[in-house]
Amino acid sequence: MTDLRPGLRHMNNTPPQHPSQQQLGAYSLGRLSADESDTISQHILACEQCCATLDELANQSDRFLQKLKRMSSR
Repeated sequence: MTDLRPGLRHMNNTPPQHPSQQQLGAYSLGRLSADESDTISQHILACEQCCATLDELANQSDRFLQKLKRMSSR
């Protein structure tokens, strides 16, 4: 995971870690192990930034699927 806010610290004095966009993409597709998925689930419960990234990824995927459907119906 990537530290996107190096100046902030958790109570245990470690910087908060954000999943990478690739990890969030794999999470949204259900391609992570149960442990990895649990870790990211716990993170996104408290992180608006990662929730927004997941929404963005879902919208990109939806647009891609819509294009594929249009192409296949021709």
